[in-house]
Amino acid sequence: MPPQLALILCSGFVLVLLRYDRQLSRDVSGAAWLATLWIFSIGTKPLGVWFASTSGDQFGSPLDQYFQIALLLSGLLVLAQRQFDASEAIRKEPWLFVLVGYMLVSILWSELPVSGVKRWMRQLVAVVMAFVVLSDRDPRQAVESILRRSAYVLIPFSMLLIKYYPHYGVEFHRWSGDRMWVGVAQQKNGLARMCIIGVLYLVWALVRRWRGREPWLSRCHVLTECMVLVLGAYLLFLPDGKASATSVAAFVSAVSVLCGLGWLRGRGVRLHIQLVSVIVLALCTLGLALAFGHGPGVSGLTAAMGRDETLTGRADTWAELVPVVMEHPLFGCGFESYWSPVTRERHQMSNAHNAYLEVINELGAVGFLIFAMFLRSVAQRAQQAMAFDYEWGTLCLGYIGMALIHGCAESSTNSFSCHLAGTLLLLGISCTAIIQWRHEALAGKDEPPIRVAANAILMDPHTMSSQCGQVISCFRSGHVAECQKRQRPT
Repeated sequence: MPPQLALILCSGFVLVLLRYDRQLSRDVSGAAWLATLWIFSIGTKPLGVWFASTSGDQFGSPLDQYFQIALLLSGLLVLAQRQFDASEAIRKEPWLFVLVGYMLVSILWSELPVSGVKRWMRQLVAVVMAFVVLSDRDPRQAVESILRRSAYVLIPFSMLLIKYYPHYGVEFHRWSGDRMWVGVAQQKNGLARMCIIGVLYLVWALVRRWRGREPWLSRCHVLTECMVLVLGAYLLFLPDGKASATSVAAFVSAVSVLCGLGWLRGRGVRLHIQLVSVIVLALCTLGLALAFGHGPGVSGLTAAMGRDETLTGRADTWAELVPVVMEHPLFGCGFESYWSPVTRERHQMSNAHNAYLEVINELGAVGFLIFAMFLRSVAQRAQQAMAFDYEWGTLCLGYIGMALIHGCAESSTNSFSCHLAGTLLLLGISCTAIIQWRHEALAGKDEPPIRVAANAILMDPHTMSSQCGQVISCFRSGHVAECQKRQRPT
């Protein structure tokens, strides 16, 4: 098939999928496309690569910088028009602001302050995009639409580039020379990460439709989603060469979380919030211990699976980086200030390949503690959201489990300019919105209790009695029609 014809067919296929997304996201504002474009920008190659500008670096390319500035200004304009309350946002997301603020402060002792400020601005863009979603009419539906659009667009075009435009979709390893499928991503691991993010959502959505809890438009809609799911699984498990073991392990972990929580729900067992906190903090600690121990145990497992005992050179890199970390253990060397052309050549790596080691190297023990507390807060909000939308809270916890495991062997969650970390940020924001609506319903404010109560009865039997009382009170008040008129969609 000629590449031009393949491009036309792929574009038509994606447009059909986006039309389905529009029909499923009628209550999502157009401003959510800002967050969608931002997710595209952190999950794919820099614009400097696509348009062959002088620099392909996502931080150095002027085209990428202009695009990020445009996203920032557009997001601030949307927030101003919606009269977004920043002080209220700080109260709801304290650990997010502490983390981003500490990243900025750490630039003061960085050896590359100018580069650090440029890279920190991308964290600011991420925060603004998250609050654009939070201020949307239905943040939960907006985040679901962003996940859907990402899968609909990035997976098919990745296959297109690999098969018909290999000068974009196929690369060769910088040091080993191995041929790699990359698709729209920057490298092989980025493609695998993009696939597990999209495939997990598609599996979750298809299971919900099979159970009758998710709307579906037609058989053609389900068929096209299944095609995207098969493409994503193919790119993840059958790439040119070996699949990313890290991404496969992270995906299996996420699916295990979904199945485990579904099993607990069937037996009426509630997941305690303190248990969630302990698990998150323990996995963060174990991920850091893995790097400090240079991968013991895991190297034996990979050897048994026929993989490199050094985890493709990761163990050697960790052994070289640990002494560097110990030179500034408390506050780190400064945000995004360690990796330069010199250090990349020295380690034969472009990053630490461990998010926890990356954090403690740049932000020190103080930054690692803040980072762990931020992940803990996201997991806690997901657990609390399960009381009102059990399956969405379950999906969020699945992504958190995926991020925690993936961060053990990839620098994928240490910065919000990473695709997985950005997705986690939006999911946490959606859970914040669900909890906020619940509080407003119980306080008798804008959100009426009747819809929230109905969803809670369907999703979580533990809150049935209390939420039934809210329904009865709404009927007895005589304002049911007004409640239904003003209620937000769910």
